[in-house]
Amino acid sequence: MDKVAQVAANALVDNNIIPIELRNYYEYAIVTLIEKIVSVMTLLVIGVCFERTIPAILFILFFIMLRKRTGGYHAKTFTLCYIESILLFVLLMVFGDLLIVYPSAIIIAVGSSFVLIMYIGTINHSCMNYSTDELEEAKKSARYVLLLEMMILMAANDLGVSRHYVGFMAWAIIMCAISMVMAKITDQEVHYDGK
Repeated sequence: MDKVAQVAANALVDNNIIPIELRNYYEYAIVTLIEKIVSVMTLLVIGVCFERTIPAILFILFFIMLRKRTGGYHAKTFTLCYIESILLFVLLMVFGDLLIVYPSAIIIAVGSSFVLIMYIGTINHSCMNYSTDELEEAKKSARYVLLLEMMILMAANDLGVSRHYVGFMAWAIIMCAISMVMAKITDQEVHYDGK
């Protein structure tokens, strides 16, 4: 992926689309984009293989929308992140329905996740290193997305949408909360020092 990103960034510089000073920034952005595409496509294929395409799509959409704003645990390399993501997603495909068998479990797990995310808001990971103002904006954004997802979840439940679908949307919120806790446990959060 790094080679592809280098070639693409060099082509942008060679064709005077970007200045040479921005090459490293674009290389990083291209690598990140490729990693996201590979990850999402893999998860979709897994969802199709388990004959759970719609639940997989709902989970991925809810998770990406929220995780982008909350931050959370990061593996040391893309390869490790990719493997962990695949393993967790396969486990979710196999055991995800356990949550919907016990409606009270959904309420407790989602309720706890809601409280945790509303309280923490955003994990300030070293990749982001938000300033105090940026962190406050990120927290606000995370809380708004969480409220939107909770309203969608409750509306879907009230409208009689399959508990199977609602369960996978709920899992996305739960997994974001777990990721935030893991980031705190592994001490991945940085604190802005004003410099």
